Amino acid sequence: MQEDIKFEFDIEDALKDHIKKPFPRLKLEDLKTFYNVGFRSLIAKIAILETFIGLLLFIFGIAYGELVPRNVMVITLYVFSSTLLLLIFLIAFKISGGLINLTRDLVYENAHLKHINKRLESEVTALALNTKSHKTLFNANSVIYGLAFDKFKVLANIDPTGTATFNYAFQINATRPGMKSIVRHTHTSYNVFSRNDDLNLPEVDFNLKGNQFITLSPTVLSISDKKVGWEIRAHPEFPKDIRVPYNYKTIFNKKVFSMTLKELEKTKQEYEWVSQRITYPSKIIIIEVVFPVNYTPYDPQFAVWYIEEVHIMNDIEMHRIEEIPNGFVMKRKDNKTVLSLRVEYPIAGFHYAITWKPDLDWESS
Repeated sequence: MQEDIKFEFDIEDALKDHIKKPFPRLKLEDLKTFYNVGFRSLIAKIAILETFIGLLLFIFGIAYGELVPRNVMVITLYVFSSTLLLLIFLIAFKISGGLINLTRDLVYENAHLKHINKRLESEVTALALNTKSHKTLFNANSVIYGLAFDKFKVLANIDPTGTATFNYAFQINATRPGMKSIVRHTHTSYNVFSRNDDLNLPEVDFNLKGNQFITLSPTVLSISDKKVGWEIRAHPEFPKDIRVPYNYKTIFNKKVFSMTLKELEKTKQEYEWVSQRITYPSKIIIIEVVFPVNYTPYDPQFAVWYIEEVHIMNDIEMHRIEEIPNGFVMKRKDNKTVLSLRVEYPIAGFHYAITWKPDLDWESS
């Protein structure tokens, strides 16, 4: 039964609480006229009244200057200008007070939103690090894709000359009826794929029950500089919920790996790697790289990439793998160094890889 993964932090409730109180805004309509701004206090009423009287006296003095003494004109002008300045001060005080309140509220709102975002980011990160959530994603994608791999293993054997043999093994599980083919791509970003290289795609007959068989027939669709596209067709079709195994091999007859630091420098790469893109939902992916006898790779690491060409890392998924017991190990077997990466429920579309630098002493051995 599929488990439901839920957020402990409800973003909708947080936002409802966030907008519960009305957001205070500066009332611009109060600034349209002196009346709306001024008539809010007794001082403002007096100032406006004095301004009005002073303005009338000033106009009357100009029109009938001979009837108005000079000192009265000066006093009238002083009253008019002082009350006008008082009004300007009141308006400026109103505007500045509103702007201060608005700025304060914006700062508060911004801090609140940052808090919500931080909690949400924490919940999403915790969800991404939880293997149960990856299992739920696997179950959902299996239904969407119609196919899934129970186990996908890549075994790369590197020869002393830098040539290599890749063995692939996986189990195909059709999650719904009517699935007749899967499309695969063998990425050869290690080097330009040559037509002299051997892509061994066998035709397989698989015994279902009694005399019932299913035939898996591979077909190469395209060959480009760094990728071979092919598909496996099932006849009559993949049986639902029955695991069908399939193995194939790629032999690189030309040098594809730098075995010394000088060779690596010529390629202008920082490291060598073996990677596998997750094209279908997979329960487990295992990548193993076996080196020649007495060859010790330097600085072995694992990586998870969004894009193969530029190697953009996914830090959260890498952190999840770090927490997996024996997720990435280095061991010795028959005097050969073996690097192994094992990940449960890898993310479809991502590239999982093992990286290393050449043996520092290989030139003198």
